[in-house]
Amino acid sequence: MDIQARLYWRIIKFNLNLHDEFKEYTLLPYKFIVVNKQTLTPLVWDYEDTEATGTLYYGKNKQIECKDPFELGRELSIYISSRPAVPCGIKINEGNSLTEWLKTL
Repeated sequence: MDIQARLYWRIIKFNLNLHDEFKEYTLLPYKFIVVNKQTLTPLVWDYEDTEATGTLYYGKNKQIECKDPFELGRELSIYISSRPAVPCGIKINEGNSLTEWLKTL
């Protein structure tokens, strides 16, 4: 949800700014409409951080990490171009700390 909202917002904003006719338009934060499949009750969820950049943290203890879509794109590009045998951050020729790795999740 955060990736979709933040990435789409940036793409639309970039394209609005390319054209003099649309530069002055205001692009509002995303709203998601979710319908409960059993009750068919629609709910609207506002995503106030649509315009935010960088990694965002949510949850009572900030335990939910939402990486910036551009950062995820850079990581994906590295994986596609280098085709590493193991995920980035994992060592092949020495031990890896399971407790430290779990802290990254």
